[in-house]
Amino acid sequence: MLQIPCFQHDKSLKKFILINKMETKILCDVCLTELNQKSNQVNSDDLIYLDNAYKTPEILLKKINISKDLLNFFMEQPNYDEFLLNHQIKILEKRVEEINYFLQGMLQELKYKVIFILELKSKIRNELEHEFQFNNFKNIIDNLEISRESLTQQILEQNEQYLHQYFQKLMSNDVENLNKTLYQILEKRRLVFENQEQFLKLEEYFHHITYKHQQLIKQIQPNFPNVVINYRSIIEQYKQKLFDIIGLRQEKTIKSNQLIYQGTRDGLQGDQFWYYIKGRSNLLMIFLSKSGYIFGAYTPCLWTPTFTGKYVQDDSLSSFLFSQTHDQVYPIKYNQRDKAIYCKYDYGPCFGSGWDIKILSDFQEGSSNHIGTTYKCDQYLIDKKKNHLFGQCKPLIIECEIFQICFI
Repeated sequence: MLQIPCFQHDKSLKKFILINKMETKILCDVCLTELNQKSNQVNSDDLIYLDNAYKTPEILLKKINISKDLLNFFMEQPNYDEFLLNHQIKILEKRVEEINYFLQGMLQELKYKVIFILELKSKIRNELEHEFQFNNFKNIIDNLEISRESLTQQILEQNEQYLHQYFQKLMSNDVENLNKTLYQILEKRRLVFENQEQFLKLEEYFHHITYKHQQLIKQIQPNFPNVVINYRSIIEQYKQKLFDIIGLRQEKTIKSNQLIYQGTRDGLQGDQFWYYIKGRSNLLMIFLSKSGYIFGAYTPCLWTPTFTGKYVQDDSLSSFLFSQTHDQVYPIKYNQRDKAIYCKYDYGPCFGSGWDIKILSDFQEGSSNHIGTTYKCDQYLIDKKKNHLFGQCKPLIIECEIFQICFI
């Protein structure tokens, strides 16, 4: 705990930071009480606990206009107690060791049962051989086998007679006595076989460790802000601005817009992309990257891919790129209008020469290293062009929406 004395109140320590438009003050409990009694206008949102702010910079996020989803996510981080979480891990480690011990026991138990079942098989067979006088049966068959080269019809019939006598005698035996003997053998073995002490203990430990695992996951599972959901709410507001820009650049009134392709719905890959947009024009494309950056482009040009690739010219000069993240628009240059878009079957959406935007068919690879070649961006001071649109060097697209624009 910080030990900053309050000079106004003896033996009091500074505990709070009060921030408002006019000033920032460090207060003790008494200072805060007196101030509240005097003005009755101390807002709890303006207060920060000094100790908490000193230990965890996430607390300072409350004082800036950050996304609510992000704020909620980062405010959870100080709640993760290192000692308690590591203690839970140690408990699980101990349980895993115990499970390993019982697994070894269960393995030995299974090995014993294998030996046991084989012994049971042998025991039952011996009993049957005794009851059935099995050697007599085997002797008859062996005699036939031995005399196979000199076998005659008479010898065969004689042995068949022996077999008949054997089976007659077998079937005349006391079956109840045989049943009783076999039941006794099986019952004695069953009691041994059903004793699964190690397995039952292991089952109990598995249940316990699964429960502990679930409890720990609940404690440490962060509520990550959903980038795609956040994108939807942002882009709904920003789309109208894009429609206004398109209408002004085309000098036409937009009649309607239709979502013709959505990556997460239709497949974020080149063949699906070309399936939905081939032969279409007046398309607005909006992209969301893994970093949460939103950018895109509009062009009136016709998207007609070839296997060798070709540029398409925009004589209307209405094509433009944009970055919602930076709130910037990049119009096409007059002397570069013949390279508004680039269409190639094994590429994805590409704009400009060089490239201003190059997205390959997997929607992960590509670049925007040369933004400003075909589309004007000199009006903005861009330090790192290769990261400017995507938020990283590569596109890493996680969502793409394409709208067909229709004019009156």
